Amino acid sequence: MRILLFLLLLPFSVAAQNKLIDSKVEFKVGNMWLNTVKGSFDKATGDIAFYPDKPENSRFNITVSAKTIDTGNDKRDRHLLEEDFFHVDKYPEIRIESESVSSLGDGNFQLNGILTIKGIKEPLECTFSLFEKNSSQVKLTSTFVVDREKFKLGNDYGGFMIEDEIEVEVTLTISE
Repeated sequence: MRILLFLLLLPFSVAAQNKLIDSKVEFKVGNMWLNTVKGSFDKATGDIAFYPDKPENSRFNITVSAKTIDTGNDKRDRHLLEEDFFHVDKYPEIRIESESVSSLGDGNFQLNGILTIKGIKEPLECTFSLFEKNSSQVKLTSTFVVDREKFKLGNDYGGFMIEDEIEVEVTLTISE
């Protein structure tokens, strides 16, 4: 089961604070070995400071509302909000908090941090790429995998009903 989740960072300037102006958080996960369920979460919010020339000074604190999940199937979406999946009444937010950011060269970066889902915190290591849109905005993209069972998202179905890995893709556009 793969989730495309969540969220990395933007601009290229030396500004102390960046404004998140647009975001896209999508995911996909195998279902019953036959098909793939795709979905998304509505906009991310966050506190972001990104310095491509000094990535070690960067920080990301990104939040996504779990209540905004959309797979295109209202019945499935209502089930995903319940206790056995996201339990949004108790855990309304999904969070990514950076602990370190480093350059991998060629516009690629490594984020090490903490991913929190359902109150469960797990280390997150992901790469992200920087694409400059114009002189005051940049776009960051990242794709990473979330282990569904570590975050107690659904029962243990043995990988048949729902795969264990969720692929998450996050795109953020930031301005100065």
